[in-house]
Amino acid sequence: MFSGKHFAGLGSFLKDRWLMIFAFLFQIVLVVLTVQLELVLQAAALPLSTVTYLVLLSLAILTVVLAFDYLRQVPFRRRLQQALDHPVPVEEALVLSGSVSSEQQAMERLSKQVYSRYVQQIESLTERHEQHLTFIKQWVHHMKTPLSVLHLTFEAIEKGHQHFSDELLRNVQEELERLSEGLHMMLHTARLGQFEVDVHIRQVDLEQMVKEEINSLKNTFIRSQVYPKLETTTEQLYVESDQKWLSFVIRQILTNAIKYSYQDHPTTVTCRLEKKRDLIELTIADEGIGIPPQDLKRVFQPFFTGENGRKRKSSTGMGLYLVKQVCDRLGHGVTIHSVEGQGTKVTISFKVLSIYKDVR
Repeated sequence: MFSGKHFAGLGSFLKDRWLMIFAFLFQIVLVVLTVQLELVLQAAALPLSTVTYLVLLSLAILTVVLAFDYLRQVPFRRRLQQALDHPVPVEEALVLSGSVSSEQQAMERLSKQVYSRYVQQIESLTERHEQHLTFIKQWVHHMKTPLSVLHLTFEAIEKGHQHFSDELLRNVQEELERLSEGLHMMLHTARLGQFEVDVHIRQVDLEQMVKEEINSLKNTFIRSQVYPKLETTTEQLYVESDQKWLSFVIRQILTNAIKYSYQDHPTTVTCRLEKKRDLIELTIADEGIGIPPQDLKRVFQPFFTGENGRKRKSSTGMGLYLVKQVCDRLGHGVTIHSVEGQGTKVTISFKVLSIYKDVR
Protein backbone atom coordinates (compact mmCIF):
# COMPACT_ATOMS: atom_id res chain seq x y z
CA MET A 1 0.00 0.00 0.00
CA PHE A 2 1.24 3.50 -0.77
CA SER A 3 1.73 5.78 2.17
CA GLY A 4 -0.10 9.11 2.24
CA LYS A 5 3.21 10.87 1.52
CA HIS A 6 3.98 8.75 -1.55
CA PHE A 7 0.52 8.84 -3.08
CA ALA A 8 -0.17 12.54 -2.51
CA GLY A 9 3.48 13.53 -3.14
CA LEU A 10 5.19 14.81 -6.25
CA GLY A 11 6.81 11.47 -7.11
CA SER A 12 3.49 9.69 -7.44
CA PHE A 13 2.07 12.63 -9.40
CA LEU A 14 4.96 12.59 -11.92
CA LYS A 15 4.85 8.81 -12.19
CA ASP A 16 1.20 9.01 -13.28
CA ARG A 17 2.18 11.47 -16.03
CA TRP A 18 5.43 9.98 -17.29
CA LEU A 19 4.01 9.35 -20.75
CA MET A 20 2.93 12.97 -21.16
CA ILE A 21 6.34 14.24 -19.94
CA PHE A 22 8.16 11.87 -22.28
CA ALA A 23 6.01 12.99 -25.22
CA PHE A 24 6.69 16.67 -24.41
CA LEU A 25 10.46 16.16 -24.17
CA PHE A 26 10.47 14.08 -27.34
CA GLN A 27 8.60 16.88 -29.08
CA ILE A 28 11.26 19.43 -27.99
CA VAL A 29 14.06 17.27 -29.36
CA LEU A 30 12.13 16.69 -32.58
CA VAL A 31 11.54 20.42 -33.11
CA VAL A 32 15.21 21.29 -32.48
CA LEU A 33 16.42 18.56 -34.86
CA THR A 34 13.96 19.65 -37.54
CA VAL A 35 15.06 23.28 -37.33
CA GLN A 36 18.71 22.25 -37.29
CA LEU A 37 18.24 20.06 -40.37
CA GLU A 38 16.56 22.91 -42.23
CA LEU A 39 19.42 25.26 -41.40
CA VAL A 40 22.02 22.70 -42.47
CA LEU A 41 20.35 22.46 -45.88
CA GLN A 42 20.72 26.25 -46.11
CA ALA A 43 24.40 26.06 -45.11
CA ALA A 44 23.67 27.55 -41.68
CA ALA A 45 23.61 26.32 -38.07
CA LEU A 46 21.51 26.97 -34.97
CA PRO A 47 23.60 28.47 -32.19
CA LEU A 48 24.00 26.34 -29.07
CA SER A 49 22.80 29.22 -26.91
CA THR A 50 19.58 29.40 -28.88
CA VAL A 51 19.03 25.63 -28.54
CA THR A 52 19.71 25.86 -24.84
CA TYR A 53 17.29 28.77 -24.50
CA LEU A 54 14.52 26.90 -26.35
CA VAL A 55 14.98 23.75 -24.26
CA LEU A 56 15.06 25.67 -20.98
CA LEU A 57 12.00 27.73 -21.95
CA SER A 58 10.07 24.59 -22.90
CA LEU A 59 11.07 22.87 -19.66
CA ALA A 60 10.01 25.93 -17.67
CA ILE A 61 6.59 25.91 -19.34
CA LEU A 62 6.24 22.17 -18.65
CA THR A 63 7.26 22.68 -15.01
CA VAL A 64 4.73 25.48 -14.49
CA VAL A 65 1.94 23.42 -16.06
CA LEU A 66 2.78 20.35 -13.97
CA ALA A 67 3.13 22.42 -10.79
CA PHE A 68 -0.25 24.07 -11.32
CA ASP A 69 -1.90 20.73 -12.04
CA TYR A 70 -0.23 19.14 -9.02
CA LEU A 71 -1.21 21.90 -6.60
CA ARG A 72 -4.87 21.84 -7.60
CA GLN A 73 -5.04 18.04 -7.22
CA VAL A 74 -3.18 17.73 -3.92
CA PRO A 75 -6.32 18.03 -1.72
CA PHE A 76 -8.14 15.25 -3.57
CA ARG A 77 -5.10 12.96 -3.65
CA ARG A 78 -4.44 13.49 0.05
CA ARG A 79 -8.10 12.85 0.86
CA LEU A 80 -8.02 9.60 -1.11
CA GLN A 81 -4.78 8.43 0.48
CA GLN A 82 -6.03 9.19 4.00
CA ALA A 83 -8.98 6.92 3.32
CA LEU A 84 -6.54 4.18 2.24
CA ASP A 85 -4.08 4.59 5.12
CA HIS A 86 -6.39 5.05 8.09
CA PRO A 87 -9.56 3.17 9.16
CA VAL A 88 -12.48 5.50 8.54
CA PRO A 89 -16.25 5.02 8.53
CA VAL A 90 -17.55 3.49 5.31
CA GLU A 91 -19.54 6.59 4.43
CA GLU A 92 -16.33 8.70 4.54
CA ALA A 93 -14.33 6.17 2.55
CA LEU A 94 -16.91 5.84 -0.23
CA VAL A 95 -17.95 9.49 -0.54
CA LEU A 96 -14.99 11.37 -2.06
CA SER A 97 -14.79 15.15 -2.43
CA GLY A 98 -12.55 17.83 -3.88
CA SER A 99 -12.29 16.37 -7.39
CA VAL A 100 -10.95 18.64 -10.16
CA SER A 101 -10.44 16.54 -13.29
CA SER A 102 -13.22 14.89 -15.26
CA GLU A 103 -11.94 11.44 -14.25
CA GLN A 104 -11.93 12.39 -10.58
CA GLN A 105 -15.39 13.90 -10.86
CA ALA A 106 -16.64 10.69 -12.50
CA MET A 107 -15.04 8.72 -9.66
CA GLU A 108 -16.72 10.98 -7.11
CA ARG A 109 -20.12 10.46 -8.73
CA LEU A 110 -19.52 6.72 -8.85
CA SER A 111 -18.51 6.59 -5.19
CA LYS A 112 -21.68 8.45 -4.20
CA GLN A 113 -23.81 6.06 -6.25
CA VAL A 114 -22.05 3.06 -4.69
CA TYR A 115 -22.57 4.51 -1.23
CA SER A 116 -26.25 5.13 -1.93
CA ARG A 117 -26.73 1.52 -3.09
CA TYR A 118 -24.73 0.31 -0.11
CA VAL A 119 -26.99 2.20 2.29
CA GLN A 120 -30.11 0.83 0.59
CA GLN A 121 -28.81 -2.73 0.79
CA ILE A 122 -27.86 -2.34 4.45
CA GLU A 123 -31.28 -0.92 5.28
CA SER A 124 -32.98 -3.73 3.38
CA LEU A 125 -30.90 -6.41 5.09
CA THR A 126 -31.46 -4.79 8.49
CA GLU A 127 -35.20 -4.66 7.91
CA ARG A 128 -35.28 -8.30 6.78
CA HIS A 129 -33.20 -9.34 9.78
CA GLU A 130 -35.49 -7.49 12.18
CA GLN A 131 -38.57 -9.00 10.52
CA HIS A 132 -37.02 -12.45 10.77
CA LEU A 133 -36.24 -12.01 14.47
CA THR A 134 -39.73 -10.67 15.14
CA PHE A 135 -41.30 -13.59 13.32
CA ILE A 136 -39.11 -16.08 15.21
CA LYS A 137 -40.19 -14.58 18.54
CA GLN A 138 -43.86 -14.61 17.56
CA TRP A 139 -43.61 -18.11 16.15
CA VAL A 140 -41.98 -19.46 19.34
CA HIS A 141 -44.63 -17.70 21.42
CA HIS A 142 -47.50 -19.20 19.38
CA MET A 143 -45.97 -22.66 19.41
CA LYS A 144 -45.78 -22.62 23.21
CA THR A 145 -49.57 -22.76 23.51
CA PRO A 146 -50.24 -26.03 21.66
CA LEU A 147 -47.16 -27.61 23.26
CA SER A 148 -48.37 -26.60 26.71
CA VAL A 149 -51.86 -27.94 26.03
CA LEU A 150 -50.48 -31.26 24.80
CA HIS A 151 -48.13 -31.52 27.75
CA LEU A 152 -50.87 -30.83 30.30
CA THR A 153 -53.24 -33.22 28.54
CA PHE A 154 -50.83 -36.15 28.59
CA GLU A 155 -49.81 -35.31 32.15
CA ALA A 156 -53.45 -35.52 33.21
CA ILE A 157 -53.80 -38.86 31.40
CA GLU A 158 -50.71 -40.27 33.13
CA LYS A 159 -52.09 -39.29 36.53
CA GLY A 160 -55.43 -40.84 35.69
CA HIS A 161 -57.34 -37.56 35.87
CA GLN A 162 -58.46 -37.81 32.27
CA HIS A 163 -59.18 -40.64 29.87
CA PHE A 164 -59.09 -40.84 26.12
CA SER A 165 -62.31 -39.75 24.47
CA ASP A 166 -63.44 -38.49 21.10
CA GLU A 167 -63.39 -34.92 22.38
CA LEU A 168 -59.91 -35.34 23.82
CA LEU A 169 -58.62 -36.80 20.55
CA ARG A 170 -60.15 -33.90 18.64
CA ASN A 171 -58.44 -31.42 20.96
CA VAL A 172 -55.08 -33.16 20.56
CA GLN A 173 -55.54 -33.29 16.80
CA GLU A 174 -56.37 -29.58 16.74
CA GLU A 175 -53.23 -28.69 18.66
CA LEU A 176 -51.11 -30.91 16.42
CA GLU A 177 -52.58 -29.18 13.36
CA ARG A 178 -51.68 -25.81 14.85
CA LEU A 179 -48.12 -27.04 15.35
CA SER A 180 -48.02 -28.35 11.80
CA GLU A 181 -49.36 -25.07 10.41
CA GLY A 182 -46.77 -23.09 12.36
CA LEU A 183 -43.91 -25.29 11.18
CA HIS A 184 -45.23 -25.10 7.61
CA MET A 185 -45.21 -21.29 7.70
CA MET A 186 -41.80 -21.18 9.35
CA LEU A 187 -40.33 -23.43 6.66
CA HIS A 188 -41.68 -21.33 3.81
CA THR A 189 -40.57 -18.10 5.48
CA ALA A 190 -37.02 -19.47 5.63
CA ARG A 191 -37.18 -20.60 1.99
CA LEU A 192 -38.42 -17.21 0.82
CA GLY A 193 -34.89 -15.82 1.20
CA GLN A 194 -33.67 -18.27 -1.48
CA PHE A 195 -36.79 -18.16 -3.62
CA GLU A 196 -34.99 -18.07 -6.97
CA VAL A 197 -33.10 -21.27 -6.14
CA ASP A 198 -36.19 -23.05 -4.80
CA VAL A 199 -38.64 -22.23 -7.59
CA HIS A 200 -39.55 -24.51 -10.51
CA ILE A 201 -42.10 -23.17 -12.99
CA ARG A 202 -44.23 -25.66 -14.89
CA GLN A 203 -47.85 -26.22 -15.94
CA VAL A 204 -50.13 -26.88 -13.01
CA ASP A 205 -53.70 -28.21 -13.01
CA LEU A 206 -55.28 -25.47 -10.91
CA GLU A 207 -58.55 -27.28 -10.18
CA GLN A 208 -56.76 -30.42 -9.04
CA MET A 209 -54.47 -28.41 -6.78
CA VAL A 210 -57.43 -26.67 -5.10
CA LYS A 211 -59.10 -30.04 -4.54
CA GLU A 212 -55.94 -31.44 -2.95
CA GLU A 213 -55.59 -28.51 -0.58
CA ILE A 214 -59.25 -28.69 0.42
CA ASN A 215 -58.87 -32.41 1.10
CA SER A 216 -55.73 -31.84 3.20
CA LEU A 217 -57.76 -29.48 5.43
CA LYS A 218 -60.77 -31.81 5.59
CA ASN A 219 -60.64 -32.34 9.36
CA THR A 220 -60.23 -28.63 10.03
CA PHE A 221 -63.22 -27.83 7.82
CA ILE A 222 -65.41 -30.39 9.59
CA ARG A 223 -64.34 -29.40 13.10
CA SER A 224 -64.98 -25.71 12.38
CA GLN A 225 -68.36 -26.39 10.70
CA VAL A 226 -67.08 -24.71 7.55
CA TYR A 227 -67.88 -26.50 4.32
CA PRO A 228 -65.90 -26.02 1.11
CA LYS A 229 -67.53 -25.59 -2.31
CA LEU A 230 -65.71 -25.65 -5.63
CA GLU A 231 -67.21 -23.85 -8.64
CA THR A 232 -65.56 -24.12 -12.04
CA THR A 233 -66.24 -24.35 -15.75
CA THR A 234 -66.14 -27.58 -17.74
CA GLU A 235 -62.66 -26.94 -19.07
CA GLN A 236 -59.54 -28.05 -17.26
CA LEU A 237 -57.51 -24.96 -16.42
CA TYR A 238 -53.73 -25.07 -16.48
CA VAL A 239 -51.55 -22.24 -15.20
CA GLU A 240 -47.80 -21.74 -15.21
CA SER A 241 -46.53 -21.64 -11.66
CA ASP A 242 -44.48 -23.42 -9.03
CA GLN A 243 -46.57 -26.23 -7.60
CA LYS A 244 -45.06 -26.17 -4.13
CA TRP A 245 -45.27 -22.41 -3.64
CA LEU A 246 -48.72 -22.12 -5.18
CA SER A 247 -49.92 -24.94 -2.93
CA PHE A 248 -48.66 -22.97 0.07
CA VAL A 249 -50.51 -19.83 -1.09
CA ILE A 250 -53.83 -21.65 -1.59
CA ARG A 251 -53.51 -23.47 1.73
CA GLN A 252 -52.76 -20.24 3.57
CA ILE A 253 -55.81 -18.49 2.11
CA LEU A 254 -58.05 -21.47 2.91
CA THR A 255 -56.68 -21.60 6.46
CA ASN A 256 -57.46 -17.91 6.94
CA ALA A 257 -60.96 -18.43 5.52
CA ILE A 258 -61.60 -21.15 8.10
CA LYS A 259 -59.98 -19.24 10.96
CA TYR A 260 -62.05 -16.10 10.42
CA SER A 261 -65.37 -17.79 9.66
CA TYR A 262 -68.19 -17.79 12.19
CA GLN A 263 -67.77 -20.84 14.42
CA ASP A 264 -71.23 -20.89 16.03
CA HIS A 265 -73.12 -22.05 12.92
CA PRO A 266 -72.28 -23.78 9.60
CA THR A 267 -70.78 -21.54 6.91
CA THR A 268 -69.33 -22.04 3.45
CA VAL A 269 -66.00 -21.30 1.80
CA THR A 270 -66.39 -21.05 -1.98
CA CYS A 271 -63.50 -21.60 -4.37
CA ARG A 272 -64.36 -20.34 -7.84
CA LEU A 273 -62.25 -20.86 -10.95
CA GLU A 274 -62.97 -18.84 -14.06
CA LYS A 275 -61.22 -17.88 -17.25
CA LYS A 276 -61.45 -14.33 -18.56
CA ARG A 277 -59.95 -12.83 -21.71
CA ASP A 278 -56.34 -12.71 -20.61
CA LEU A 279 -56.58 -14.02 -17.07
CA ILE A 280 -57.46 -17.10 -15.08
CA GLU A 281 -58.76 -16.23 -11.63
CA LEU A 282 -59.04 -18.27 -8.47
CA THR A 283 -61.33 -16.62 -5.94
CA ILE A 284 -61.65 -17.98 -2.40
CA ALA A 285 -64.61 -16.42 -0.58
CA ASP A 286 -65.71 -17.03 3.00
CA GLU A 287 -68.81 -16.01 4.95
CA GLY A 288 -66.87 -14.91 7.97
CA ILE A 289 -66.37 -11.85 10.11
CA GLY A 290 -64.74 -9.79 7.34
CA ILE A 291 -62.01 -7.18 7.69
CA PRO A 292 -62.59 -3.64 9.05
CA PRO A 293 -62.12 -0.97 6.33
CA GLN A 294 -59.24 0.68 8.18
CA ASP A 295 -57.31 -2.61 8.22
CA LEU A 296 -57.92 -3.65 4.62
CA LYS A 297 -55.08 -1.59 3.12
CA ARG A 298 -52.52 -3.07 5.52
CA VAL A 299 -53.31 -6.79 5.43
CA PHE A 300 -50.30 -7.54 3.19
CA GLN A 301 -47.84 -5.86 5.56
CA PRO A 302 -45.67 -8.13 7.73
CA PHE A 303 -46.84 -8.74 11.30
CA PHE A 304 -50.03 -6.73 10.82
CA THR A 305 -52.83 -8.51 12.66
CA GLY A 306 -55.49 -5.79 12.83
CA GLU A 307 -58.56 -5.94 15.02
CA ASN A 308 -59.46 -9.50 14.03
CA GLY A 309 -55.96 -10.78 14.67
CA ARG A 310 -55.86 -9.26 18.14
CA LYS A 311 -59.04 -11.16 19.00
CA ARG A 312 -57.42 -14.43 17.92
CA LYS A 313 -54.19 -15.21 19.72
CA SER A 314 -53.12 -17.64 16.99
CA SER A 315 -52.67 -14.86 14.43
CA THR A 316 -49.08 -13.99 13.49
CA GLY A 317 -49.78 -11.36 10.85
CA MET A 318 -47.48 -13.17 8.40
CA GLY A 319 -49.92 -15.30 6.39
CA LEU A 320 -51.15 -12.75 3.86
CA TYR A 321 -47.74 -11.09 3.78
CA LEU A 322 -46.19 -14.36 2.60
CA VAL A 323 -49.04 -14.86 0.14
CA LYS A 324 -48.33 -11.45 -1.38
CA GLN A 325 -44.57 -12.01 -1.50
CA VAL A 326 -44.90 -15.40 -3.18
CA CYS A 327 -47.47 -14.19 -5.72
CA ASP A 328 -45.35 -11.18 -6.64
CA ARG A 329 -42.29 -13.36 -7.23
CA LEU A 330 -44.27 -15.87 -9.25
CA GLY A 331 -45.81 -13.10 -11.35
CA HIS A 332 -49.37 -13.70 -10.10
CA GLY A 333 -51.71 -10.94 -9.02
CA VAL A 334 -53.44 -11.08 -5.65
CA THR A 335 -56.24 -8.83 -4.43
CA ILE A 336 -58.51 -8.86 -1.41
CA HIS A 337 -62.02 -7.50 -0.93
CA SER A 338 -63.95 -7.65 2.31
CA VAL A 339 -67.09 -6.38 3.98
CA GLU A 340 -67.05 -6.40 7.75
CA GLY A 341 -69.56 -8.87 9.10
CA GLN A 342 -70.21 -10.47 5.70
CA GLY A 343 -66.99 -12.12 4.58
CA THR A 344 -63.77 -11.83 2.58
CA LYS A 345 -62.76 -12.64 -1.00
CA VAL A 346 -59.15 -13.25 -2.00
CA THR A 347 -58.46 -13.47 -5.74
CA ILE A 348 -55.31 -14.83 -7.37
CA SER A 349 -54.88 -13.86 -11.03
CA PHE A 350 -52.81 -15.87 -13.52
CA LYS A 351 -51.77 -14.66 -16.95
CA VAL A 352 -53.11 -16.76 -19.81
CA LEU A 353 -49.87 -18.29 -21.05
CA SER A 354 -50.89 -21.90 -20.62
CA ILE A 355 -52.41 -24.81 -22.52
CA TYR A 356 -56.03 -25.72 -21.97
CA LYS A 357 -57.58 -29.12 -22.44
CA ASP A 358 -61.30 -29.64 -22.89
CA VAL A 359 -62.76 -32.33 -20.72
CA ARG A 360 -64.82 -34.57 -22.94
